[in-house]
Amino acid sequence: MPIAGLLLVAQVLCAVHAGRTGRPYYWIMLILFMPMVGMIAYFLIEIVPDLTRSRTARSAASGMVRVFNPERDYRDAWRRVQIAPTIESRANLAEQCLRCGRAEEAAALYRELLRCAEGRFVALEEYARQMVYAEELHASEVDKMLRTPGEVAAFRPVRQFA
Repeated sequence: MPIAGLLLVAQVLCAVHAGRTGRPYYWIMLILFMPMVGMIAYFLIEIVPDLTRSRTARSAASGMVRVFNPERDYRDAWRRVQIAPTIESRANLAEQCLRCGRAEEAAALYRELLRCAEGRFVALEEYARQMVYAEELHASEVDKMLRTPGEVAAFRPVRQFA
């Protein structure tokens, strides 16, 4: 009995989806009068092709790639800097460092970017200044979180050798 209820709910959802997205009305009839076959056909013929073309599906797929290979974009950006050390490729590498959690490396790259752009590219110089400020602010916030309550000295990690 619960399976029949789930089938009915899925059937209604598919029919409503077909109506709301402007699909031809024969889909609604097929879904309602041939429950499993109609829903499977609708899903395979109408929904799957739309999923592969949508921006959301592409971003979900790239998100899954980032989950399984988190430093892929960082390695690609590093290769681009090695091939052509332009300001744009360095800025991209700094952004990828931030995404990978390499804040100190990103701050150093933004400082280098600031030195390269200083006096020549006003917009890029302002962007680099903002990013350096944001990284220094982030580093100080992390330092505050790592200190014990009441301590004012900067956090120094204790290294234990096994």
